Amino acid sequence: MFCLQRRAILLAVASPAAKTVDLANAADEQAMLDEIEAGFKKIASDPQALAAYRAESDEIEAGFGAPIPEW
Repeated sequence: MFCLQRRAILLAVASPAAKTVDLANAADEQAMLDEIEAGFKKIASDPQALAAYRAESDEIEAGFGAPIPEW
């Protein structure tokens, strides 16, 4: 959200050509965020998919606490 607010401020002072490009980029970013949100909603509505997602997330997170190997 902050990124979109910052972009709106920059658009207020940008040239017309830059505004068009920035508006297109902002629209692309919003479309991407909407797609991600739809994916998470789909996972959240399916108990099996949510359990698999949580298990995989826990496994990945556990890897960050692994000790550093000594070489």
